[in-house]
Amino acid sequence: METPSLETRDLLLIRALADHGGVTRAASALHLSQSAVSHHLARLEAKLELTLFDRVGRGLEMTRHGHRLLEGAEAILSELSALERRLKPEAPTRLRVATQCHTAYEWLAPVLRRFEERHPSTTVRLVTDAARAPLDALDEGRVDVAIAHAKPRRAHRARFLVDDRFCVVLPRAHALSAKKSLKPQDLADETLVVHDLPVEELRKIGRELFGAQPPRRLTRIPVTEGILELVANAYGVSIMPGWAAGRARTRDDLVVRRLASTHAKRRWRAVWRKDAAAKATIPAFVEALVAWFEPDAP
Repeated sequence: METPSLETRDLLLIRALADHGGVTRAASALHLSQSAVSHHLARLEAKLELTLFDRVGRGLEMTRHGHRLLEGAEAILSELSALERRLKPEAPTRLRVATQCHTAYEWLAPVLRRFEERHPSTTVRLVTDAARAPLDALDEGRVDVAIAHAKPRRAHRARFLVDDRFCVVLPRAHALSAKKSLKPQDLADETLVVHDLPVEELRKIGRELFGAQPPRRLTRIPVTEGILELVANAYGVSIMPGWAAGRARTRDDLVVRRLASTHAKRRWRAVWRKDAAAKATIPAFVEALVAWFEPDAP
């Protein structure tokens, strides 16, 4: 088999000269002196017995032979890089994820399992203490992907996941359970048992849903199971996201009703920082989230 006289450093030289249009900038890119680059080019042209660049003033203009060599160099260097990637074991990576609603863990768990099966070198860590302000955690670099209903910021990229509607959970024996759909004003005389959200978020939801007539009493409970037990025992009624109400639908002592209001939904997105897009695991994880909700995608 014929042994080629071209070396990898020759290919890197021709690419640097083509990219930078002259010896000075090519030398800087290659971390060599100008004289070293000039001598290397002269030796390469002598070895090939071809003129690769015409000297035009202080610059270089690539010849037909130079263009042909550059085309081959690009292909070979690309293939060498791909070969190195295939040979090296995939470096373990960590992906930090936060969600603005703890009840999302019910559907997020199978997504995480499926993602890690397909990406065994990536470990997903849930940053639970970022739930109250996931976009702040994103900006501070404590989170890689946020699953949030808060509006993305200028420095973020986002993908739509789902519009999740609020539902009303009632004891089966409650007088309102006969209705298929409830209006916020139907709950004005009720004790409302809700998730332990930040006060400002609760106030915002309350203003949007109830205006000047909020329910007479509000009780905040940190876990869905506690809310359902209180409602089942006629302590009050609850408003919760549709995906959190899934457990209530499986119980004989509870009913779930639609909440009829233009404000009774939250738009959920996967959000990540624009300057983190090069982290290959982020797009893959976002696609896994989108695929989970695909039937609901707009």
